[in-house]
Amino acid sequence: MAFVQLEGLLLLGFKDGVFLAFDHAIVLQIHYYKMSMSLGDSRWLKRLQRSFLQQKKILHFRAPLEHGAPYLLDALREGLPALVWFEISEREHGDAVAQANKLAEAFNHTLGQNIIDYGVTPPYITIILQRYDALFDRYCFVYSGNQVLPGMLELFQHMLALGHQVVVLGEMNLPDAQVVSAQELMLEPEEALQLASLTFQLPEATVQAIYQKSQGIFEKFWVEVHLQKGWSIPHQPCAAGRRVPRGFEVEIKPEFLLPLLLKKEKHLEALELAAEALPEKVLDFLEQSASRVILQGEHVRLWQVLNRLPPELLAHEAVMRWRLEAAYLMDRHVGLREEVLSCLQQHEAPELRALAANLWFFGMGEDSFAEASRAVQHKRSSLTVQALARAFRWQIRELRDIQHYVDLSFEALRLAEADKNTLQIIRASVHLPYCLLLNNQLQEAAHWANWTMQFLNALPVVNAVDRLLTLNAWYYLRILTGDHVGLEGGLQDALKLSRNTSESLHYLLHCTWSEYCLIVGQPSQALEHWLEIWSSYNRHERGRFAYYLVRLCMALGQEKEAEQYAREALALSADAPLWKRRYAHLALALSVLHSRPQEALQHLNSVENIGPFKYSERVWVAAPLLKKIIQEDPPVQNEDTNEAEEQYIRALSLYERLEYVGSFHLLRENESEPPSSDLLYIKTLGSQEVSLAGEVLDLSPRQVEIVVLLALHPQGLTGEQLLLELYGDAGTYSNLKALISRLRRIVPIVSQPYKLQLEYRADFLELQERIRQGRMEQVVRLYAGGFMEHSTAPGIESMRNELERQVKALAENSRDPDFVLKLAEKLEDDLDIWEHLSHILPRQSQHYAFVLAQVKRLREEWGVV
Repeated sequence: MAFVQLEGLLLLGFKDGVFLAFDHAIVLQIHYYKMSMSLGDSRWLKRLQRSFLQQKKILHFRAPLEHGAPYLLDALREGLPALVWFEISEREHGDAVAQANKLAEAFNHTLGQNIIDYGVTPPYITIILQRYDALFDRYCFVYSGNQVLPGMLELFQHMLALGHQVVVLGEMNLPDAQVVSAQELMLEPEEALQLASLTFQLPEATVQAIYQKSQGIFEKFWVEVHLQKGWSIPHQPCAAGRRVPRGFEVEIKPEFLLPLLLKKEKHLEALELAAEALPEKVLDFLEQSASRVILQGEHVRLWQVLNRLPPELLAHEAVMRWRLEAAYLMDRHVGLREEVLSCLQQHEAPELRALAANLWFFGMGEDSFAEASRAVQHKRSSLTVQALARAFRWQIRELRDIQHYVDLSFEALRLAEADKNTLQIIRASVHLPYCLLLNNQLQEAAHWANWTMQFLNALPVVNAVDRLLTLNAWYYLRILTGDHVGLEGGLQDALKLSRNTSESLHYLLHCTWSEYCLIVGQPSQALEHWLEIWSSYNRHERGRFAYYLVRLCMALGQEKEAEQYAREALALSADAPLWKRRYAHLALALSVLHSRPQEALQHLNSVENIGPFKYSERVWVAAPLLKKIIQEDPPVQNEDTNEAEEQYIRALSLYERLEYVGSFHLLRENESEPPSSDLLYIKTLGSQEVSLAGEVLDLSPRQVEIVVLLALHPQGLTGEQLLLELYGDAGTYSNLKALISRLRRIVPIVSQPYKLQLEYRADFLELQERIRQGRMEQVVRLYAGGFMEHSTAPGIESMRNELERQVKALAENSRDPDFVLKLAEKLEDDLDIWEHLSHILPRQSQHYAFVLAQVKRLREEWGVV
């Protein structure tokens, strides 16, 4: 009876039309043990082992697999680094992303966690391996196939440079590789005799006959000696484990194989089998399988499989829906527009209609909203409700409409959760932060962005588009809430990856990158990106891009350049769609805001005259905010504004206002004027020092404490109050007066009440302001140590405790491990912070073991069980 292995089953043929199946592990364990013993002692293996020992280049076994290279790898596995083995089939030839998916899957499987996502390219994998090289062990990357694309070849060279091994199995030609030919892999007669005698104890004449029949090809010889002995056929090692050698497979009828594939959740393989042999079965499991395939980033292969279906199935509404899903992820959906609209004329197809509305196949106005509403009426699912929410966004006219928009978005998420539809859960939840932002619920939006990111990270694989959309929402909310420590590298990686997805997603990430650069005071970095975009798009798009470009130029003080870009955009977009022209008007208003406020006001009126105020569009919020800036200048008379608009604008946080306007004027609205030359500066964090006009003053510790206490109370302190703040109940008024008398000779102080008589700045006051704003990287920089650590003055001790409480609260509410680690090290023995860090720090982090050790030490010291 012939054997065949299928995903952990050893199938022993049919009996009464039913498979006899057993767990193959026990049946084959002894067999594989004998095989490894035989190969391990064989001359054949020892001769070829030198190739691995001498490897300095890509090691290329240029021969069919039956010549024995897979068996060689398997026998040497214990002496090699951990194998990352991936196999490329004919359908993945010429597809760099599909080949990279196979590598990502193998790498993640070897590490036991999701490090590389589906849908990436070889250059991006190179970036991951280089950036996190210190975290990875050395690996032996094994590639099986008949074609190596240039991008994969470059990736292999980078792997070698990082100290990994690369082994290629196949008959292609590779430049600059260490080749082991088919002839070198051949068994020699004495090797075959020695190999057979170790385990099989066959007569020499029988071994010689088998050798002649196999022509020295390892696998043929190996199979024949097993059959001669009466043993089962040895399975060939491969990327997926082991498989029956070619020519010895048991052919399973498609109708029996299909349910097995579905049971094993091999959804893509099931779709491919059904498309080829059982097309009438595709609709039975298309919804579930296509959703899983899309989630895993195999949309290109799904597109290929569905397009092989017969014409009558190709036009079916369910097949059309998933073809459109795949085309969207490939950025080819516009090419299906007419075909989809034609299908919708003949069929109600609510989910296809909702998806078409989501992709703006009906436009962005009333038509899209009407089609989404129609879809919901026929089927209230997560997809249709989400499409309705997105279309309704552009119908918002009043503040109360925003709440309905939020309610629809929450309903879409609940429906997805009820259906356990992971793909729709991601897509519905990633939309929620934007809804809540529109409702001016900044903190709630940040919580939902964090939750969506955690949900996505718990999944083994997610396609690149949905991962990037989730990352963008998470980055965006972290920027708006001031939690942007460590974002730069991640944002730049996301930007690079987005180049291989779609123009709209790449544009979206550029917008987020701009917000980050504006917030952290590095607009020049984002300006380079936008100038590249500006020069590469057609003239109509310049109206859309001008607003972002002008914001960056204004932040850099390049007002002339900003005005030039804005006027060019307005001229070139004269015949562009209205919404693009609105952005050009807004850009020009921003560029002349301070130099010619009346002209700026005219352009803002042009923006608003095109249509009523809409909370759902950035341009409608930015215009009133810019008006408010103009109205602060005396020459311009205040304009009447809608009460609801005023209410909405007043509620905007500083970061939200910056997001809409991008003016450093707004960012600095809570900061003091530039310091004068006689500024008194008080340093209290980590060390104590008071300087006047840059010169350090010679003050006693008590005098420094008095200066600090007066800075803490700008309204002034009476003698009694200052005495209590400085000494508590132990001081005398005569000592205080003597201290102040000597101090007045150096620092101007007025009496009744005591108050500093000159401009001053203090690091602890600046720290409090940065904590309030959530500007975490500046909190880390400022918090060099405890506040006046050696002072026992009651007023100072109280302030020290309050500052520590504020810093600790900021750390405990942050999900950024880099920021929390820096503060944990400064707070030293705060167990709560170290425990919080241990929960948010990725296990693969190089700091993970150190953090766990700190938690253990502090628990022991504090006696915490």
